[in-house]
Amino acid sequence: MTNIQMPVPTAWQREHSAKCKKRIVEVIDSAQSAIGFDDYMQICLFAQDTGYYEKADELFGAGGDFTTSPERSHYFALAFANYFQQLKKVIRQFKLSR
Repeated sequence: MTNIQMPVPTAWQREHSAKCKKRIVEVIDSAQSAIGFDDYMQICLFAQDTGYYEKADELFGAGGDFTTSPERSHYFALAFANYFQQLKKVIRQFKLSR
C-alpha cells in the first residue's frame, strides 16, 4: 500500500478550521439538540467567515484543491458515461443468464 503524505495545514488554515468547529458547536448549542447533515454542510461550506467557499485561499487551480465538477472538463462526463455503458452491459448479461 502506498503511504500518502497529507499536506500540513498552515497556521491560518488551522485557525480557519477552529473557527468553523466553534461555529458548528454554537449552532448545536443554540438548537439544544443535534443538527441535520444539511445544516452541518451549510456551515462547513457556505457560512460567512468559516465556510470552505468563503476562505481566502485559492480554491481551484495549481495552488488549490482537486475538482471533479463536470463543468471543468468533458472528460468527467465521459468517464461516467463509460462506467454506465459498462454497467448496462453487465445488467443485460445478468438478465439474459436468468
